[in-house]
Amino acid sequence: GVPIAGLLSVGFEVGADGRSRNVRVLCDTTRVPASEEPARRRVVSKVLRFLREVQFGRQRGQSQVTLPVVFER
Repeated sequence: GVPIAGLLSVGFEVGADGRSRNVRVLCDTTRVPASEEPARRRVVSKVLRFLREVQFGRQRGQSQVTLPVVFER
């Protein structure tokens, strides 16, 4: 695996239909050895892609979500 450590904070909205929108990085303090930087970027990209594609349950209205993802080596 990638020896990643730090916090990736992601913000997004969930519509009444359960779909995520406006997925964006709010803060990224993740770190890896320099040789692993391309792998770190791929991990961050995969987290964002997952959140763009995930289907949440239907709800009465739109919600704002801040999701902290903590990585520990």
